[in-house]
Amino acid sequence: MALRRHTGFYCFLFFLLVQWQSTSFAQTASYSKAQEKAGKKEYAKYCASCHGSKLKGIHLAPSLVGE
Repeated sequence: MALRRHTGFYCFLFFLLVQWQSTSFAQTASYSKAQEKAGKKEYAKYCASCHGSKLKGIHLAPSLVGE
């Protein structure tokens, strides 16, 4: 019975920690110039036709920048 009562709390705590970890990683992630160059090449080849060269989205593809 006690486990059922606290399940919601533990789920909330889990999702809070996952969100915090994701935010922390996004703020500290880094990459090399070689990775940047390779990523730009792959984006131009596979993604730009739908998402645009400025990542703003075209037609039905959503923007990849902003909110």
